[in-house]
Amino acid sequence: MAGAQASINKIKAETLTLESQKQEAVKGRSKLKEAVSSMKNQRNEIQSNLKRMYGGLDQINGAINSVKSHPLGPDHPQVSEQLAKLRAQKEQIIGQISYLKKGLNEIGNRINEYSGKLESVGQNIEMMGSAVGARKAALQKISGQMAAQIGLNSNRELGRKKG
Repeated sequence: MAGAQASINKIKAETLTLESQKQEAVKGRSKLKEAVSSMKNQRNEIQSNLKRMYGGLDQINGAINSVKSHPLGPDHPQVSEQLAKLRAQKEQIIGQISYLKKGLNEIGNRINEYSGKLESVGQNIEMMGSAVGARKAALQKISGQMAAQIGLNSNRELGRKKG
């Protein structure tokens, strides 16, 4: 009986530990989901900004072409100055686009990384749930065996008293 009780206590302790770990994993999964959602929002915002930047780049290219065909010609000092300003703006926008694309790539990589972690945590939570279920089933089995043993012992004692 003492061995069975020790087994029961051990299984109960393991079960409590697993349930606690499972709760922590569920909390961690929630935080990962929030992080992925936040990153997806950032990605959408960057994509929107990129779209605007490309629109601005198209406008500057149009302005450059318009200024190039100015009646005074591209070599005229005022036209040349205007072209230089537009080209500088174009380079600035190209730099911003490059920066945003890099950020978009980094966020995409982090989303993939966190999504992989989410999948792994989900599998771990499932395994913990199965382990908890198995330990609870073992507890019931051992408890049933103990109850049956107690019943047999009681019957033996009754038999001795009667006889």
